[in-house]
Amino acid sequence: MKMVVTDLTRMYSGHICVAGINLDTGHRVRPVSGLLRARLLRTNGGPFDIRAIVDLGKTQDIGRAPEIEDVRFSPKNCIELGDMPPEKFLELCEASASGSLAPIGTDLQQFRTSLATPELQGDCSLVLVKWPAIPRIFVNGQGRLRFTFSDGVELSVTDVRLYKEDLETPNRPQVQILQERLKTSPDVVLAFGLGRPWKQPNDFMKRHYLQLNSIHVRDEPGWQLDSPLTAVANPLKASVDPPSESIGSNPRLGEDASADAKERKHDDYQGSEEVSTRAGADIPAHIKKARETHPRAYEPWSEKEDEQLLEAWLIGTTASEIAREFGRNSGAIRSRLKKLGIDPAAENQLEASDTNEHEPISPDQELLGQARREEILRQVPAGPDEGGGDALLRLAEAGPEQMLLFLGAMLSRSVKRPKFRQALDEVLGSLTERRRRIIELRFGLTGNEPMTLQEIGDIFGITRERVRQILATVLRRLSHPTHVARLLEALR
Repeated sequence: MKMVVTDLTRMYSGHICVAGINLDTGHRVRPVSGLLRARLLRTNGGPFDIRAIVDLGKTQDIGRAPEIEDVRFSPKNCIELGDMPPEKFLELCEASASGSLAPIGTDLQQFRTSLATPELQGDCSLVLVKWPAIPRIFVNGQGRLRFTFSDGVELSVTDVRLYKEDLETPNRPQVQILQERLKTSPDVVLAFGLGRPWKQPNDFMKRHYLQLNSIHVRDEPGWQLDSPLTAVANPLKASVDPPSESIGSNPRLGEDASADAKERKHDDYQGSEEVSTRAGADIPAHIKKARETHPRAYEPWSEKEDEQLLEAWLIGTTASEIAREFGRNSGAIRSRLKKLGIDPAAENQLEASDTNEHEPISPDQELLGQARREEILRQVPAGPDEGGGDALLRLAEAGPEQMLLFLGAMLSRSVKRPKFRQALDEVLGSLTERRRRIIELRFGLTGNEPMTLQEIGDIFGITRERVRQILATVLRRLSHPTHVARLLEALR
């Protein structure tokens, strides 16, 4: 599949999301392969940049509402074919653009100060809109990049080109230049997208939140990462100092108030610089060492980071894995989860090291567990069509453990259903090699008989208890509705 990139979206902790237009069909497409790292950006040696024409290689349609545009691909097979000319790129975007957000569907409604759809609701998740007014892009008081959609509604702006290399800090000069350019450019195409579902604190459901993925302007269409926007020439500026009517002054208070404000701002800057220098000299050695190990250990938490933390936790990522991605320590992750209303205490028992010698499971307890597994296997239908929809529904309600046992039993009986293996590859593809192997051995997903905890432990040189901990962690991740739905679809 060949596509031209129209959206480059920043995600948490050095990850990105890419979307574009399928050059064969003209449809919107989002290539996915787990979490895409920032090294896939052209500035980091990868193939992706705005206007880049990319051959994704062999793809597989995995779209489901509202993310119908998703296709699975392999980044290692991705080939960059060059760039689409700027004018042709803008023409393609305008031809694909709608006049509003209507294509997303009627499920898109205002929720608090944003727009969102309930989980798995909506007709699509990507839409290009030819915007009828001058968009207002700005950095708010909390240092977050926002787009004023309407009165009382602001959307997050995730365009990679408007952030610094860390993909966290807004590039304020670029934002200011873009805002000036938007005032003079008559044709603006905005790329909107629904994010992955997540549940806000004190909300009763997960939602897909709308965000502004990319901005395309007529004056400099398809500006790229390695060629940022150039400042807009303003012949009205006669001096370096801005006039009293400029942004930052208050015309109702007069020029004196504006001068006082500038003086206070200068004094505040000098004072903060002194405090910063003094604080840097007084940093204790243990804090310096902690920052070397965890670069963001002492940085304040942002609202966006809280969103990313909850999203990662809800899809089953462990606290230790999140800590590595966020550049913080696992204790800080657990503490923050508690403040967000989630008790991660159970996770403490699931993240013991591989050298853990504590084995609370006795042989008798393991035999009881094996007996329960055998009872489940006796209830598995003899064939893929036996039992009907009610049996599959009961299986889905029982959870991922029973569904994996079912699949293992079907494979051991040599039932030839390609969708089984395809679904398993999709669900288990995000796991590490060792975790995936443990799951396959435990549930007989290789076509062999399921193994006991002790047998698996002997293979990997770890204890029975450690195998149980790994299984519990993975099963919690696989209990996410997305994974359950994929397994259930394969069983139909």
